[in-house]
Amino acid sequence: MLESRGIEVDVIDRLDLRYVKNYVRYFDDKIIVVEGKNGQRRYLNVIPRIIEFNKFTSYNLGLWIGDRWGGKSRVGLKNKDIALISSFKSFLLHTLYQEDINEVIIRRSGEVIIDAQINDALQAKMNLRVIEDPSMFGNWVYGVYVQNGTLRTKVMDKLISELPEILQRSSEQIVAAFVGGVMDAEAYMDYNKKRVAITVSLKKKTGSFEVNLYSWCLKRLYIPHFIIKDRISQVIKVPYKGVRRLIELVEPHMKSLHKKNMLLSWT
Repeated sequence: MLESRGIEVDVIDRLDLRYVKNYVRYFDDKIIVVEGKNGQRRYLNVIPRIIEFNKFTSYNLGLWIGDRWGGKSRVGLKNKDIALISSFKSFLLHTLYQEDINEVIIRRSGEVIIDAQINDALQAKMNLRVIEDPSMFGNWVYGVYVQNGTLRTKVMDKLISELPEILQRSSEQIVAAFVGGVMDAEAYMDYNKKRVAITVSLKKKTGSFEVNLYSWCLKRLYIPHFIIKDRISQVIKVPYKGVRRLIELVEPHMKSLHKKNMLLSWT
């Protein structure tokens, strides 16, 4: 069980004693330094020692579980909203103590023209490195990440797997902040029906876990919702009668101005 002492999670308590003996080279009350070998390449990774599970942490975990990017050796986020990218960058820097942070613009191919007029924030960020991903959906997107396999497997994956227990011990505001992150990452605003939909692909190994967690959080906040399931996905829908409760509890934690304004326009 991941220990949640009030609003603090001690990462070193989650590391196997043999792992600590063989790989941990240093730790204090802020960081843990891990040394290892990947093939012929030696690495030195930094992970946080203590994670304060506050509203900021909860929001960014919701954001990450919805829009995570990268395999077992990367902790990253992809989104077109620069405000969400900025929040996750701050989370990497100030909560997870990561210094070597990469900020990029990802486009589907070299034929995609990134027009600075698409977004004022993009114009200010045109010095970002541009990379290509032919498999991506859409033309372009922002990305922020750190290359740190230890952070991914020993911290982020552990936190996500233990989120149900941590959130059960947390205040209503922290649960609402988590839902705010999920909303910013995943929510679709159905303008005509004035309802919110969060779609989770069942192709994801964690798909059922995520749907159950989101539904539990909405129940905890007394937000009406229902779930529709087909062969490839599950969709959580919050009808119009639940929008006022979303605005009251969740909207203050959200950072996507477009989605916030959409919710507020329905009142």
